[in-house]
Amino acid sequence: MGSRTRWRTAPFIAVTFAVLVIPLGAVSILLVIMQPVVVGAWCGFCLVSATALLISVPLAVHESIAVGQFLVLTYKQKKNFWQTFWLGGNVLGYEGKDPDRTRWSIRQRWAASVQGVSLPWLIIVQIIIGVWLMARPNILPFNIESANCDHWMGAIIVTIAAVAAAEVTRIARFLNVIAGVMVLILTLVFSSESTPILISGIASAVLLIIASIPRGVIVERYASWNRFIH
Repeated sequence: MGSRTRWRTAPFIAVTFAVLVIPLGAVSILLVIMQPVVVGAWCGFCLVSATALLISVPLAVHESIAVGQFLVLTYKQKKNFWQTFWLGGNVLGYEGKDPDRTRWSIRQRWAASVQGVSLPWLIIVQIIIGVWLMARPNILPFNIESANCDHWMGAIIVTIAAVAAAEVTRIARFLNVIAGVMVLILTLVFSSESTPILISGIASAVLLIIASIPRGVIVERYASWNRFIH
């Protein structure tokens, strides 16, 4: 619903979309964690569904940030907040120009649809580590405590990396530094008797911490939000 400019022409649509997508993405990750931990088996269709929802999160957050910036400016300029929220409007300093995309090719439309989302090497490494941790109990010998920790931490790491794929929330990658420290501690606590898991866990934790520090390339500009992109 709405055009590319709905963040200012119909803010309520963008807010509703964010409320639907972002919490559902988080819940889907919780359901993924519950599969091996509670049910004791993986569900292929559930994993596909969770992946689709998780991909939608970084594609939605930049619009949410734009709506937030627009509504804050609306309030600061003493405009009718709720009228703007439901009916849209404009703010001083923004003329509301938007390129005409009616004759764009499919390739151009695809590029525009993922604008503001990128996968630098640091994000890819984080995702690989998260997937590896979720799959590790099915590959290496493990105890139940170690397996549960892997499933929990792996899903959390992948979720954080997916959120950090959006340039506006790239700072979220620092949460994976904390996740790396937790993986290291949990490995030392629950996997000290298994040399393969111990080595794998330490290597995964150290690599995750290293990969979570660089910011990566930021292509777009986000007005006042730029100061939050580190």
